This record gives sequence, C-alpha cells and structure tokens, in this order.
Amino acid sequence: MRTETETRITSWETRPVENGYAGLHALAEAAFSGAITANETWLFMLDGRPIGLSDGPIESFSEGDSTAYVAAHPALSLLFAMRERGGETTARYYTDDTPLADTAETLSSSEFTGYVELSENFSAASTTSSTTGVDRSRSRSSARAVVSSPATRRSHGRTRRGESTR
Repeated sequence: MRTETETRITSWETRPVENGYAGLHALAEAAFSGAITANETWLFMLDGRPIGLSDGPIESFSEGDSTAYVAAHPALSLLFAMRERGGETTARYYTDDTPLADTAETLSSSEFTGYVELSENFSAASTTSSTTGVDRSRSRSSARAVVSSPATRRSHGRTRRGESTR
C-alpha cells in the first residue's frame, strides 16, 4: 500500500474487532465503512461490503491480530480502495479553462465511475524568451479524472446498470 494511504488510514479512529473471519463477519453485520488490516494485508469495506483488498490475500484474515480503522466518511474507504487499485487517466481539465462544476457535469453525464484528483500549481507550459531570458511558466490548477477498474465500479451491491451483484 502507498505510504501516504497507510499514514492517512492509520490516523483514523480504531474500533475493536474480533480476530479471524468472525471479526470480518461482525464488521459486515455492523455495516462498517473503513479499512481493516491483518498480517500486512488491507481490506476496504463500505457499508459492510468488501470493496478492495491490498497487499495480500483474504486468507491473511483467517488468523492473527486485526485492526479496524473507521473511515471519517464512508466515501473515503471507496476512494482509497480505488486509489490503491489504480486506474487510467481519461481526461485532464484545467480549472482556469473549465470550472470544476462543468467538469463534474461532463463526467456525470457520461456515467463516469472513478474519482477526480485535484492538483495545484501544475506547470502547464514553460518557455523562456530568448531575448529577455524571462521564464514565462504558467502555473495552473488542474483536475485529472481517473477511471476505476471494473471491480471497484460496484457500489452497494449493484452494478452500474442497477443489476444485483448477489
């Protein structure tokens, strides 16, 4: 798992969890949203449903100590699961040219599944004038739309078309 992701998750509040698969079942019944770690493997859950696994197999949870980290907001477990899985950048929007609201509308109308990553001070162009020697870099804010992989497109037990995944 990315160090940045692990640092953020381990700053969340913890909650007691039984070790082994019984602990995972209890978290599922409690509609837990967050991340659980055991034997260096991470499992992400949203509303009690597993949505992502990182750094090992599910069997890592069969024995040993587990720690459950409660997401500050349920969407965070989904976001971190998608970021860990990766995805492809499908578009790059510059907020100086396209307001974020317009970007959101474009993505919504195309049934986009993923997340938008914001970046500050993205150097869009760098040119140096040969006559003045002045750097004419333009610093711009950008937004990058990242599509999640098919495994993370499922939300609350439904596919994008609304069919049940159970």
